Amino acid sequence: MAVQMMECNINYIADGQLCTNVTHWSADVVETNLWNLAKRFVAALDAPTAGDAIYEAIRGIMSDDCFISSAFARVLLPSPGTKAIKVYPSGDFPGLVASEIYAQSVASVMKSVTASGPDYTGRTFFPAVPESMLVKGRFTDTFRPLFNDVMAAFDAGIVTADGTWDQVIFKRSNNTYEPVTNRQLNPNPGTIRKRLLPV
Repeated sequence: MAVQMMECNINYIADGQLCTNVTHWSADVVETNLWNLAKRFVAALDAPTAGDAIYEAIRGIMSDDCFISSAFARVLLPSPGTKAIKVYPSGDFPGLVASEIYAQSVASVMKSVTASGPDYTGRTFFPAVPESMLVKGRFTDTFRPLFNDVMAAFDAGIVTADGTWDQVIFKRSNNTYEPVTNRQLNPNPGTIRKRLLPV
């Protein structure tokens, strides 16, 4: 078997604005066709497996003015592969909180750390924070347990026919990565500035 590292982008439309988050995952797999690995990874995101738990958990913290619009994945290491893409209609994965978006640029932030500590940390921004979940720039007590569901879903990993993909932190400067050991909700809302073109 060989350890592969996958990059995954999940894209959202938040009240008409495109937002994205990028995560990295690794698994020890037999498959050598990198396109097939990416294709099965993307398919697992919305299948009735642990991957589905990630979508459902993310929807639980999003305003209903937002929806998951697409996802793509590709193997990055040890050698790069072809990108697999899946696009969703607006009604497939909408946010579940009946509240307007606080602001299109405001996001909740999951901080992830590895056993190495400060050298391997990452942040994942989730758009479409509902207005009802923020008071005076702080998340409400209602929001925190919903975000715990997100962290638990990421901890469970993405289950495919190839095995379970566990989240890692990727260090681009030297093309290395380490498994995530802990996650937490950043107490301060984040600001999404980077935008991508729609798929």
